[in-house]
Amino acid sequence: MNIEKMSYEELKAFAKELMRENEKLKSKVDTYSVDMTVEDMEAQYKDYYSQY
Repeated sequence: MNIEKMSYEELKAFAKELMRENEKLKSKVDTYSVDMTVEDMEAQYKDYYSQY
């Protein structure tokens, strides 16, 4: 994709598409807890594998 050759309208549409993708990614990231510490993750990992 050559941005230099795009018209203003094409660039606007492209920017809107990027914003939409960004929102999708943000909503995916929000489902994960950022507050988790390494210890929490290790505990979850051990809990998960202790089932097997």
